[in-house]
Amino acid sequence: MLRNIIEYYEEIDAPGLRIKHTEKGLFLPSHLPHIIDAFKFLERMGYFKEGMTFCDAGSGDGRVVAVAAVYGMNAFGIEFEEALCSQAKKNLSSLGIEAQVLQGDFSEQETFKEIPHIDIGFNYENNQRDAAYAMMKHSSDMIFLHHNIKKQPDGLPLRHISSFPCVDFINNYYLTGWFHLHGNQQ
Repeated sequence: MLRNIIEYYEEIDAPGLRIKHTEKGLFLPSHLPHIIDAFKFLERMGYFKEGMTFCDAGSGDGRVVAVAAVYGMNAFGIEFEEALCSQAKKNLSSLGIEAQVLQGDFSEQETFKEIPHIDIGFNYENNQRDAAYAMMKHSSDMIFLHHNIKKQPDGLPLRHISSFPCVDFINNYYLTGWFHLHGNQQ
């Protein structure tokens, strides 16, 4: 199923990189092979268990939510932009994936009312501090995974657990950034 998701979004992305400025930030589609590598890392570190609740703050077109659902998580996305939220729901439906995308502002607690608890929070590259603060208020024992071009994360309200590089093995092995894992868990 992961291969189907990758191929589905490759077809969507075929016309070119779809970076878009939104009212709340920037829509920058996550590179799915990197996301899958991050999930494998979480699994190896023992932070990832089937049935956990995953929330992608700023879920865009739903691609990370789709991967989380395939990994057996109760997957939620939060997206402010109405058009992206609708597109995410359509994409998940087309892929036959059960997950929820909620329209709302992830910096507002009201947005999280339909999510019982967050075990793993995620934000790709946009408003990470706001996402971490809001999710931590909702679920103080969660872990937070995010991507950043900097090696050292800064300013997040959670303890830094680990970092690992994202390397593009297809296009000349260049470093594309870092995934950072934070949490209040021991």
